[in-house]
Amino acid sequence: MSTKSRHNLSVREAFVREIENKILSGELKAGDRLPTSRELCAQMGVSLTIVNAGVAELVNKGFVEVKPRHGVYVADYKTKGNPAMLLAIIQHNGGRLNAHDVRSFCETRLALDPLVAELSVQRASDEEIAEWKGILQQLREEQDMEQFCVLITEFFHKLYRMSDNSILAMLYHCTMEPQQRMYQFFLEKNGKELVLQNAEDIFRFIQARDSAGAVQCLKDAMRLPLEGDTAII
Repeated sequence: MSTKSRHNLSVREAFVREIENKILSGELKAGDRLPTSRELCAQMGVSLTIVNAGVAELVNKGFVEVKPRHGVYVADYKTKGNPAMLLAIIQHNGGRLNAHDVRSFCETRLALDPLVAELSVQRASDEEIAEWKGILQQLREEQDMEQFCVLITEFFHKLYRMSDNSILAMLYHCTMEPQQRMYQFFLEKNGKELVLQNAEDIFRFIQARDSAGAVQCLKDAMRLPLEGDTAII
């Protein structure tokens, strides 16, 4: 492991990042068997405790799987991953989502956002909408792009919570950090005005209890990263 990795990360984190990078780069492929724990200790200059903890984390993320009495094998991470793995993929790509991931996010939001809008129109209380307006006001005033991306994901997380559907709210929450990265990518190309205007329009439709308008607005917004001059894929 490099000196830079050791300096910036804990020993366990550096060990995990090293294995992740080998898998994501294709050096280790699905089905490949990892060296034994003691071999990894010797190769990477870490303790057995670090190896065991690191492998457990890689298992939890979906990068590897343990086959009792056989060893640790690289998993098919594209089908067995989770949000933690997605963050590892983003880190490996220099902090950016690739085109496939951006399209996957947008397609998922295109499927879920209309339902969220309809439920929120039906179920959101006036008090919840007033709280939501506070996030919108912060968006209007925010000049720092990184914080703007944090706020826009909070804005949509609040919309998902207003649907009063706990599964939908948890699904959004699980992907907030990678979605912040996607917004950063979009804002780098297009600026924040499109995103802010879309948030203003969505708020207006939900406040007016206009589900049709909110649904169309959300669909139009999720097509922006995929189509035309604003596309980021």
